[in-house]
Amino acid sequence: MNDSDIEHLLQSLSIDSILGYSYVSRLVGGLAATALLYSNGTEEIVLKLLVMPRNAEELASFKDEAEAINDAISIAFVPHIRIPFTKVTNLPVYYYGMEYLKGITLKSYIDTDPLPWSWDKALTVLAKVAKALGISLFSLVHRDLHSGNILVVDECKMMDPDVYLSDPGVRIIDLGCHKNLFQETYGAWKEKDLFRPIGAISTWSPEFCKNPESISYKHDTWALGTLLYRLLTNCLPVEGKNFGEVVSKLSMEPLQIDVSKITAPYGVQAFVLNLLDPDPSKRGHTSSIVKFSYDALHTNLLSMKNEFVDLYIGYGGEVYLCCRCHHFTVGYGSKCGKCGQVLDEETVHTIVDFREVAASLEMIYESF
Repeated sequence: MNDSDIEHLLQSLSIDSILGYSYVSRLVGGLAATALLYSNGTEEIVLKLLVMPRNAEELASFKDEAEAINDAISIAFVPHIRIPFTKVTNLPVYYYGMEYLKGITLKSYIDTDPLPWSWDKALTVLAKVAKALGISLFSLVHRDLHSGNILVVDECKMMDPDVYLSDPGVRIIDLGCHKNLFQETYGAWKEKDLFRPIGAISTWSPEFCKNPESISYKHDTWALGTLLYRLLTNCLPVEGKNFGEVVSKLSMEPLQIDVSKITAPYGVQAFVLNLLDPDPSKRGHTSSIVKFSYDALHTNLLSMKNEFVDLYIGYGGEVYLCCRCHHFTVGYGSKCGKCGQVLDEETVHTIVDFREVAASLEMIYESF
């Protein structure tokens, strides 16, 4: 359809104006849904339109996409839904509307600021993306998380070294995920099979290559590790001449990641290896990415001995001092190994100078 055909169709369906928003132009047309720009004079939105779905699965996927975006609003920085999923009366036409975000993709941003970046700049941006994705187990499983699906809406906020800034300056778009996990009331889990079975091969994790149905949020951790590796080297951690070679390398055991290309302190190299660990249970998560980035940028963590850095990364940055006895310990929510104090936000001391707990390796190991 050309633009005039689209406009005529919308008028014939009486959806050229919806809830005060009027049709402006077509943004993009895909195999299934079409994205249209609407405006109410003060705000622009994207209307996703599905006309005559080819089968029940296509319709279900379209509806699930709208619900996934709406669910993700509370835990991630994604476009907000402005018009809920709606069916045109007596017609096989469906739509929903979400806010129109102005910005450029991280992929396009990188084109204006060529790689490789310095490690501090790369960690800053990675932390902002991790924050935008959501906190640990509460985050959606995007499953197609690459620089083209990360939108830079505020460069100053994205580049601010305060990684805990309330607004990270980036948004996660194109929720083309295979699976979403959300924690609902009373800790019950809702699992939804969604609309796209595969994503960009640059985001594929080893476990995805072996069993696409088994992936968890640690799949996105791999994608974030891939992003960090590329920001630091302008290369992908696993490369091949063709699709099959990449999949073959990802499926190899053991999988070796070369960090010799990374010009950065040992701690940054070790962190990259943690995010790209072939065993998903050993990888960090979005919360540990934000914490490591903060400590690497604002404390003396990276100047500590390698053994301590390995310990820190292995525990996801959860290293603390007991406020009662000042004993070094790990594991938020556990008990102090010396006095038995339960460690929570009121009984732990967040470490700013890691020398206070790691004057010697013996002090570390005696703490367990």
